[in-house]
Amino acid sequence: MAQKRMIDKKISVSEQVSNLSSLGKVIFTWSIPHADDLGLLPFSSKTLKAMIIPMSEMSLSVFETKIKEIIDQGLWKKFEYGENKYYRIVKFFNHQTLKKDRKPNTLLENITSWEQVEGLGFHLEDNGNPREDKIREDKLREDKINSSSPKKAKAFYRSTGEEMRFSKRKWWVIPEDGGRWLEFAGDPKKDIEWR
Repeated sequence: MAQKRMIDKKISVSEQVSNLSSLGKVIFTWSIPHADDLGLLPFSSKTLKAMIIPMSEMSLSVFETKIKEIIDQGLWKKFEYGENKYYRIVKFFNHQTLKKDRKPNTLLENITSWEQVEGLGFHLEDNGNPREDKIREDKLREDKINSSSPKKAKAFYRSTGEEMRFSKRKWWVIPEDGGRWLEFAGDPKKDIEWR
């Protein structure tokens, strides 16, 4: 498994996390670096306790109540593969960048490629190192849009006049009030004008 994982600062304002007890918060956050590349953790409470809080004197029954809290908040879900059960960290891929040019390091047996992982229903397209064919397709699209516009011109959303940016292989609308960027759902060829 990985030695390090990312924890977004949004975790401190997550309502799901804030609804956990203090011990539940510790167990949930400390579980993240112990997850495999798919966000999976062992199902055995005894193994999990030894993995996540090895130096704690907490009883196994108390630990199991904390697991239930985490599940009840929708932060973990039970996941079955073959005859085995695991816990899955629900929003794991939203915050982890995985090296997709390498074999996934997972608790699941006989998984040797990211294509197999996607075949199990894991959504991976927006994370990690995108596949080379996806990079080329996005780059061609960006070049085509940018080549049709003057070099110093800026993009604006035609219907509202709000400025736009191309970032992370997507177009974003920048609200005039300076708020959070909104992902653009329109057609860049029709809905963007250059000024």
